[in-house]
Amino acid sequence: MKDSANLTIGKIFYVLVFFQFPLLYIFHKGHTIPFYASYDGNYYKTLVKELSSDVWEFINEDQNKLASIQVIKQVVQTFVMQLQSKNEGIKDAEEYELVKDTISSYLIDTALEDVTNNIFHLPKPEKTHDYPENWQSCLETPPKLRGQLEVDLNQTAGPKSFSEIATDSPALKSGGHWSPAYCKAKNRVAIVIPYRNREIHLRYFLMYMHKTLQRQELDYQIFVVNQVDDNSFNRAKLLNVGFVEAMKQYDWQCFVFHDVDLVLENDKCLYRCPEMPRHISVAIDKFKYKLLYAAIFGGITSMTTDQYIQLNGYSNLFWGWGGEDDDMFNRIRFANMKILRPPPTTARFKMIKHDHESSNKPNPKRFSLLKNSLSRMSEDGLNSLEYTVKAIHKFPTHTMIDVDLGNDGRPKAKVTLQQLRPQT
Repeated sequence: MKDSANLTIGKIFYVLVFFQFPLLYIFHKGHTIPFYASYDGNYYKTLVKELSSDVWEFINEDQNKLASIQVIKQVVQTFVMQLQSKNEGIKDAEEYELVKDTISSYLIDTALEDVTNNIFHLPKPEKTHDYPENWQSCLETPPKLRGQLEVDLNQTAGPKSFSEIATDSPALKSGGHWSPAYCKAKNRVAIVIPYRNREIHLRYFLMYMHKTLQRQELDYQIFVVNQVDDNSFNRAKLLNVGFVEAMKQYDWQCFVFHDVDLVLENDKCLYRCPEMPRHISVAIDKFKYKLLYAAIFGGITSMTTDQYIQLNGYSNLFWGWGGEDDDMFNRIRFANMKILRPPPTTARFKMIKHDHESSNKPNPKRFSLLKNSLSRMSEDGLNSLEYTVKAIHKFPTHTMIDVDLGNDGRPKAKVTLQQLRPQT
């Protein structure tokens, strides 16, 4: 067991070490070459490591990997009781290679068969990007960036009205969609805001962020996902809804998940698509521009569309304040991804002051939920998302999606397979 703790491929494959003999028996019960009790223990230890590496490499390249992990666990748990009296081994190096190849092939084939009915599929977008072929790509460094910005979130007259904000950005399309009219944007980015009863915050956000995102020359749209039911606020589930509904409208490459009370102070912190999941809100004035803790993944984050699907989105189970960002951190870690952060000199944000909402009290179940992040990962997220869209409003400055999330896991409507299509 000491050796198994040193495996670097991630905790999800500790199960391969915990149940070593069951795995050999399960996948080779019908093998034609006999197993001999005189096997060399070193062969077996090497097999476990190589098999774990082979399978991890395969599923790490495949967005369906979450269901694959679940297959491994289910198969082992099903047969472990039958194997307590088994003591079979590997005869020699030749048989060792045969055993390894057969186990790996069986495991991968089983995983692929399982994920067919379990993974989330992207909805087909109503529109796709259509840039003129003769346009050049936008410059790597947008020329209109200003750097440090003056952001005043305590204006005596309050923020501008929605109509005034729209007037300031006449090139905005319906629903708060904007793209450069002179070059091909580097990225197509959906901004998703979880929301309830924060109009002043939203107006401040739109007043500053539209101009900032336009200077960054992004093809972007702002989606505000408004929880209209009377249940506890569920930030993570709102983000999942925003992802699905945004993908129905346009072929977005990546997403920025953005709290409405944070406004960027430096437009050189670009909201482009990241290579790995990115935690953007590194330095916030309320916390003296210091990172609260190393594992934080809340406030403002970004991921590519493929990364988000690979992680199965956020958990849907975190009702009330807290825990959903730490659960996502766990998912990223279990998926063997890294978290990127921009430098705090540019990733600086001001937070709009507000009172804590009575409907967003701390979630008493958050600590117990965090203990089983891995076991829920393949079953709790995009592929289990259920909700009811009450209305979609395409305002000049943003798209507002009114949604009923259901009550504590008792949903009102479901995303059906008929609404979805396999990713191509």
